[in-house]
Amino acid sequence: MKKIDITAIPKYGRLTILKDNKEKILLSKNKQRYVDVLCDCGNKKVIRLNHITTGKTTSCGCYRNEKIKEASSSHQQSKTNLYKRWCKIKERCFNKKSNQYIRYGRRGITMCNEWKNDYTKFRDWALANGYKKELQIDRINNDGNYEPNNCRWTTSKINSNNKSNTLFITYRNKRLPLKDWCEQLNLNYKMVWERIKYGKWDINRAFTPRIAQEDIEKQTIDSSKKI
Repeated sequence: MKKIDITAIPKYGRLTILKDNKEKILLSKNKQRYVDVLCDCGNKKVIRLNHITTGKTTSCGCYRNEKIKEASSSHQQSKTNLYKRWCKIKERCFNKKSNQYIRYGRRGITMCNEWKNDYTKFRDWALANGYKKELQIDRINNDGNYEPNNCRWTTSKINSNNKSNTLFITYRNKRLPLKDWCEQLNLNYKMVWERIKYGKWDINRAFTPRIAQEDIEKQTIDSSKKI
């Protein structure tokens, strides 16, 4: 293969090739060719020649940094609560290192391209659909994606009721989350939950305000047997 004459076309993108970097070439395990370059921004770097000639590298890194800064500051809202919400949603949908990814991205839940690629589109939808700082974004279909027709702004209580692990109870011909029933009936949620899960009580019995005397005695006997 004919050796590239770096003096013939010394400028690639923002980079001006100055000379071969012989020290770097000698250290290269694959005998790759490295050159000293001067970027338009004033930085000097040593870069692999084929990365420059193929267009893979067009600057010292300043161009990429400019684009990142432009993307985060073009809407001038990178420090707002709504922007941080948008980032959090993207993180749990697309970042495999996120501790929430297993509940979202791994389940196939994603963010629509319209929102993913343009924060302002998400912002405009949020402001037009009742966004307030104290509200949470909620997916109407818990198995659906983050997209305009599947999202709404709700209170934390409604949002928690829409989670996949929420226990719904049908009682008096009405279906509500167990927490809501406990609030309405003035019952201790943990106590009722344990009655249903571990005691396998029917709903009418689980919703009794106090444990019957025979149940207390039975629990006492069972506890003594374990000692």
